[in-house]
Amino acid sequence: MMALHIPPAPKRPQNTGSSERFGFGLIISGSLPVQGNKQDYDGGNHSYRPETFDNWLWSHFFVFYNDIGPGWIAERFVKSLKELSRQQVVAVSSRTQQKADAFAARWGIPQAYAQVDEMLARPDIDAVYIATPHNHHFPDGLRALRAGKHVLIEKPFALNRREGAALKAEAVKQGTLAMEAMWCDYAPKYDVIRQLLEDGVLGDLHTLLADHGEFFTPDHRIFNADLAGGPMMDLGSYLTSFSVMVGGVPQDIIARGRPAQRGVNGQISMLFNWEKGLQGLLNTTLFSNTPGGAVVAGRDATLTLDGQFYAPGNFTLAASQGGQVLHWEEPRNRYDQL
Repeated sequence: MMALHIPPAPKRPQNTGSSERFGFGLIISGSLPVQGNKQDYDGGNHSYRPETFDNWLWSHFFVFYNDIGPGWIAERFVKSLKELSRQQVVAVSSRTQQKADAFAARWGIPQAYAQVDEMLARPDIDAVYIATPHNHHFPDGLRALRAGKHVLIEKPFALNRREGAALKAEAVKQGTLAMEAMWCDYAPKYDVIRQLLEDGVLGDLHTLLADHGEFFTPDHRIFNADLAGGPMMDLGSYLTSFSVMVGGVPQDIIARGRPAQRGVNGQISMLFNWEKGLQGLLNTTLFSNTPGGAVVAGRDATLTLDGQFYAPGNFTLAASQGGQVLHWEEPRNRYDQL
């Protein structure tokens, strides 16, 4: 875990840049009962921003860090936090004191803990970022919520519906925020795509294609069933999140998997069907690197996202008639732009 502290900041000016607009616009889910105002943005995008969120953002923070699995995600998180915000990481916790001390020394974090409860007991910590292995997200998140902390949980938010409902219920009970760290939802590229969809630029949607495959060696934690491995808890989450963003919750899903060693699926193909005629064909695999692109096709235009479709990168919007093509280009791709 890691923690942040910063004195209360003056009220921030109205958001004007696209990245800030995106970051604040859709970050809150229904699990935090607060009052807020609606802000209207270009392209008809209406976003909800709680009045209390500025106070939370500029307050104290702490990060659940574990050396197993996605430790580099916690590294990226702290690096971005230090470089791009006024927040300060004030504590970190790991499974051993040695691991916690090493992480704290590397990032200039004042306090390091091996005992999570000792850290959660600190009254000056408001929020927890959880970047432990998948099977620890639910117990770690519930533990932090019961301590009265806001939680930002790396994907997957939970392993099943029951766990997700329990986290939501505890957040409502405590009056705190419980949120999945689906970072791509807050990238400027996704902001623009949402606005295009909301404005109906593509016309009636009929086809969605997307894939996300990466090669992993057999000893990788993603093949470990005890750590909730498999593609759908990792790579596949980007596919389903993007599909729901485009078409909403599908009416029905047909899925077929291919087993891998150590008790997990190694590959899954899915067909999503929506009531209004949209169909989505999705594939995720742990066996090989795939292009990772996505296509959303409507009657009036087709949106083509370069791989990796979920990360910062380029896309084109091509009209169905007339040959007009619009381009969205970014200077760097994937995590290098974060």
